[in-house]
Amino acid sequence: MVELFRNYPPTADSDFVFTNSAGGRLGWLQHGFRKALVRAGLTDLHFHDLRHTFASQWMMAGGDLYALKDILGHKSISMTQRYAHLSPTYRRSMVDRMEQIWRKPTPTVVPKTPEKRLQRQTSADRLAVSIPKLANEPRTAKRESFLESTG
Repeated sequence: MVELFRNYPPTADSDFVFTNSAGGRLGWLQHGFRKALVRAGLTDLHFHDLRHTFASQWMMAGGDLYALKDILGHKSISMTQRYAHLSPTYRRSMVDRMEQIWRKPTPTVVPKTPEKRLQRQTSADRLAVSIPKLANEPRTAKRESFLESTG
């Protein structure tokens, strides 16, 4: 957008970007908007619809709702939420995105063999193996604290 304005031909003796035919300030923007609607063949579009379109596009592009509230000059976030309509296609894409996040990979089934069962050892099994080793050792403060923490 900035690049478009930079390349927009300046109007002599005017600080305005968009001017009337005499180079002055546009008096009524909606007049030009209505002429554009006629040229485009659009019959059911209102100037105010552009605010809703902007708000919706802003949100669907990942814009922040609170920043949009300030841009639109709303006093409450609930008013901004009324402006930010999400298209059905966008809502569907967000549901699809969440399904991808929640989707769990399909587990692969590995046949159980006796060797595999013997190789699997739980933390409880490892603890049970380490406690008997300590039972034969002389009582020490270190041994006592370990037994208290595991028991």
